[in-house]
Amino acid sequence: MPFAFAGCSFHTDREAARQEFPPEIVPEFLEYRVGERRMGYVRVQRDRTPEDAAQSANANANAKANRDARPLIVFIHGSPGGWNAYLEYLRSAVLLDAARLISVDRAGYGASDAGRPEPNLAQQAALIAPILFSEHENPGQGAAGKPPVVLVGHSYGGPVAVQLAMDYPDRVSGLVLIAASVDPDLEEWRWFNRLAELSFTRWILPAAWDVSNQELKPLREDLTEILSRWGEIRGPVALVHGEDDRLVPVANLDFARDRLRNARVAVHRYEAADHFILWDRPEEMSEIILETLEQAANAQ
Repeated sequence: MPFAFAGCSFHTDREAARQEFPPEIVPEFLEYRVGERRMGYVRVQRDRTPEDAAQSANANANAKANRDARPLIVFIHGSPGGWNAYLEYLRSAVLLDAARLISVDRAGYGASDAGRPEPNLAQQAALIAPILFSEHENPGQGAAGKPPVVLVGHSYGGPVAVQLAMDYPDRVSGLVLIAASVDPDLEEWRWFNRLAELSFTRWILPAAWDVSNQELKPLREDLTEILSRWGEIRGPVALVHGEDDRLVPVANLDFARDRLRNARVAVHRYEAADHFILWDRPEEMSEIILETLEQAANAQ
């Protein structure tokens, strides 16, 4: 699938978005195209000035080589969502000290053709995959010589991360799956999903909710298709779930643990935590991300 990158900003109110960051952190709003689809993401890294960000599209080879020399953490949001679901993590000093940080707008949200759904899980992953190549180029070295790449997926972002790890094993070093919906038998099409399908309801729903409904409907079938592939994942995987999660049952964690037979799995179950554990416990989640990154680096 052909893709092309551009270093231009995409955020409709990028100055307002930049105000969400302290002065010493300069976010870069980037985009690329995969066929007819536009995809956007935010990149944050240490030692970037506003002038650096403005010249992202024209970065010289040495600057790119220096950037690629650091580990990479890619955040993938749930359904619905956007890159700013991970805003607190993008501003985290401990994470920035350890790696370059990227948060994507998944297909259908934000700068990634908002309102245009992509209901296929494998295609969702394929649309994010160019980031793993463009942000991780290091000519002259094979996959074993590259710094680690850890994907962090929350909710629907979890199965997208899993699909990426299966489809691009040489580009994904580790996974952190937070409240991830990965068990096809636990995917239910509920009354509010059916209501959201009605033409009148779709007309009044915010576009992001309509996109969410359309991508969730085939998820059970998509997860069934990859059932036999869980053994392909071999890097470190952290499974995180709250016992009180009423949106994505904690049984999803048990499902993933039982199928990750070739991976180094760390299980983190939290009592008195629900589906919003990503935002309720950012310090603990960051520690888990760093642990997974360290394990991935040691396994390179």
